[in-house]
Amino acid sequence: MRPQAHQTNKNWYKRMTSSQRKIVTVIVILAVCGAFAFGLVARNRQQAAAEAEARKTLSAVGALVTMDSNQQHIHGIALLPNAKPEELGKTIHLAAELPYLEVLRLAGTCVTDELLAQIADNSSLTMLGLNNTGISDTGLEHLQDLDNLVALYLDGTQVTDHGLKFLGHLRKLEILDLSDTRLEGDLAALLPLDQLNHLLLAGVELNSAAADNLLQLKSLSRLGIRGDGVSDAVVSKLEQAGIQVDRADEDRAEEERAEEERAEEEERAEEDSKPNDGGARGQTDSESAGEPE
Repeated sequence: MRPQAHQTNKNWYKRMTSSQRKIVTVIVILAVCGAFAFGLVARNRQQAAAEAEARKTLSAVGALVTMDSNQQHIHGIALLPNAKPEELGKTIHLAAELPYLEVLRLAGTCVTDELLAQIADNSSLTMLGLNNTGISDTGLEHLQDLDNLVALYLDGTQVTDHGLKFLGHLRKLEILDLSDTRLEGDLAALLPLDQLNHLLLAGVELNSAAADNLLQLKSLSRLGIRGDGVSDAVVSKLEQAGIQVDRADEDRAEEERAEEERAEEEERAEEDSKPNDGGARGQTDSESAGEPE
């Protein structure tokens, strides 16, 4: 009896007419879509509530928060250099959990290699500023899976040639600042970065081998250097390949000259705006001298 009932229940769809089957199919599709939409709305509400709470916490620790163009999700976080360790810890923890976060600026903070491990899985990040921090090669190892990074600022850190191999995994990098780091090698580890177009190496010595490797970066169009660590021959080789070489010292000198010129112009304008009292007095004196006693 039971097997027969089971067989009957199993074949109920086959006994339907074509129009009945269409109705059932539409009902099932609508039910699935409704359940999906309900779940999506619920998740969006939960995410909105979580981000609102995150904004409160970030504001409390003094972080600067920017929203996306629709003012719905947190797009960027910038923590001030004087942030306390506990404030930094809260910021890093929240940054790791924000799925729409693209920009994270931690320049000058006390961020450590260990703390960077917390954001290793946030693949939404496209810009990360770690300049003037104590980050070392160990910290770069935690960043090698942030494969959507477009800009990375590591100037003034403890990064060495050993850590460059981790940067080679960041294939979407377009801007990389390695100024004032401990680099000494030939930069061969950067060769996989075929989208890199702006590289800053101020304060880093570049030998001929490093220049040859830079020439192999097919997208590189601009290079920033500073000091005497780069010979004129190396600069000439790079410029002949169409790479714009920016010398930081020259830029600073040009700015100083421009400031001096502005100051001179302001001084001349101020002098021109003064009344010619001397001429007026001279005329008065001459008139007085011509009067009879």
